[in-house]
Amino acid sequence: MKIISVIPIHKGPGKDLLSYFSSQALAPGALVHIPLGNRIVPGLVIDCQDVTALKSSLRSSSYQLKKIKSVASKRFFSPEFIRAAQEMADYHVAPVGQIVKALTPQSVLDAVETDQTETEALAESSNLKPDIFALQQPETERLAFYRSLIREAFAKKQSVLFCLPTVPEIEAAVPELGKGIADHTIVLHGSLSKKNQLAAWRQALAADRPILLVITPGFLSIPRPDIKTVIIDRESSTAYKGRQRPFIDIREFAARYGRLLQAKTIFGDTALRTETIHALDERLFLPASTAKYRLVSTAQQKLIHSGSGDKPKRAFRALSEELLSDLEESLLQGDQAFILVNRRGLAPLTVCSDCEAIVTCSHCHSPLTVHKRTADGEGNLFVCHKCGEKQTIEDSCPRCGSWRLSLLGIGIDRVIAELREGFPTVAAYQLDSDTVTTAKKAKETVNSFLSQPGSVLVGTEMALHYLHQKIGTVAVASVDGLFTIPDFGINEKVFNLLVRCRERATKKFLIQTRHPEQAIFDQVLKGNLHDFYRQDLEERKEFSYPPYGVMIKISRTGPKADVLVEMKKLEQTLAAYEPLVYPAFTSQIKNEYRMHALVRLEAGRWPSPDLLAALKSLPPSFSIDVNPETIL
Repeated sequence: MKIISVIPIHKGPGKDLLSYFSSQALAPGALVHIPLGNRIVPGLVIDCQDVTALKSSLRSSSYQLKKIKSVASKRFFSPEFIRAAQEMADYHVAPVGQIVKALTPQSVLDAVETDQTETEALAESSNLKPDIFALQQPETERLAFYRSLIREAFAKKQSVLFCLPTVPEIEAAVPELGKGIADHTIVLHGSLSKKNQLAAWRQALAADRPILLVITPGFLSIPRPDIKTVIIDRESSTAYKGRQRPFIDIREFAARYGRLLQAKTIFGDTALRTETIHALDERLFLPASTAKYRLVSTAQQKLIHSGSGDKPKRAFRALSEELLSDLEESLLQGDQAFILVNRRGLAPLTVCSDCEAIVTCSHCHSPLTVHKRTADGEGNLFVCHKCGEKQTIEDSCPRCGSWRLSLLGIGIDRVIAELREGFPTVAAYQLDSDTVTTAKKAKETVNSFLSQPGSVLVGTEMALHYLHQKIGTVAVASVDGLFTIPDFGINEKVFNLLVRCRERATKKFLIQTRHPEQAIFDQVLKGNLHDFYRQDLEERKEFSYPPYGVMIKISRTGPKADVLVEMKKLEQTLAAYEPLVYPAFTSQIKNEYRMHALVRLEAGRWPSPDLLAALKSLPPSFSIDVNPETIL
């Protein structure tokens, strides 16, 4: 009889390591099914010992061990993956099972057969530390570099793991990456049916020749032993950072996993993250090829000051006369145009002109956005983008009763309305999450736009996931509202968004703004990545933001009285680390109140054993996010 130490693979909180009986010896990496409460869940075997060696501890145990329900695979997860998951569990203060769950498709966990291909044992760790590379080049040049790299790996009888953040980006990249090797390219992502996911997974494990695996992050656990190149492309995408527990950062995992695999790991993008540029500067990463710090474009670059030249007391317009004139010129030549709008709806803010109050949601107090009603209704309505609440628009200010309510900001509905008013004969398409609710409809919208010369597509950032083709004219109607977000990473987010738009333009790239003095606009128009990174790194260093420090956000949500008490206790528990305790930016949604505590450490001091132990001791009602996308 054996005692098996198992990590439950599930999303919920709970103990990270449980013990079970088994009649057979199982090696670390085996996948089993175990009883957990009234459920049967998958589990990852970490250790196996003979019952005779643990007799004394079993006699003194206050609970009775249960038996493993079944063995799904005797060696399912590779030792390298297990070790990387354990390291990430400490980094993110999360159960190992949650990390494994985030990187393994449920379809595979549910259908593993006992004849699953076994993985090889982990070789003794080498003193030779594999290099991590960064590749900063435009998309076309990057893909050409990757194709050459993949063929080199195949010549060495090695497979390549190529990860992209979203399904549309995979669908756009695979035809380029798979040229000449389509029969050796296997694609895995969450939009495939469970049946097709499982078939592709099994095909990847059964292939007796090197393969190119193109995946989204949820398939990183695939245990193919000949993977010696790991590529994380579009590495600046926020989709690589989990938005729910365990808040895993795929880039952190890939760096660790690649090291354990003794694989070449490459992070690539047109404009890399500021953290990655810092790693290059410090020689923690090596350049995979000469980094491009100045991006060349064939398009005419133009900054339009939307506040200049307007007639006094003129009604607010989302599209300035100058921008409309440039669009008209392009459309008359039969060129297509893409217009990026940062916000959904008609107007992001409604403000009282007398008391200056912002109209907010009655449930969560977030600013309400004005939207058009659906086709079967008349007029407009307020929609909260935070909690989804819909409210009828009142004619007067809820605070002072004034009738002088003003709509502020530029929303996509307003832009599309003005566009159709100015160019009634031009085909205008809209792509945002309010009007396009499925990937199929998004593709249809983009294809309709591309098939019609002289047409216009108006979209939010969502459109960029589906629009990979070059477009004659690309215009940014407004990103000014993003600069009002008090977040340390907002400049990088805006810069990356604008660079992605600029990369798609072939004839004209236009940025409309009321704040032309912002240095970021000049840097984008000139393709000047070097100056942007220098400025952003200087600001981050001054305030010890990542990569010059580590930030840990601990959050608690619940009834307000309970949250206040619990956060006070937390502040005392972590007093040695001087936590900053504050309400969330949207502190209340319906009856739920939310607060954060922020702990800041010097770079290189995390994971700290004492702090890690303190955070692991917190009840599961607290959530922990290391180096979060936002601290608000």
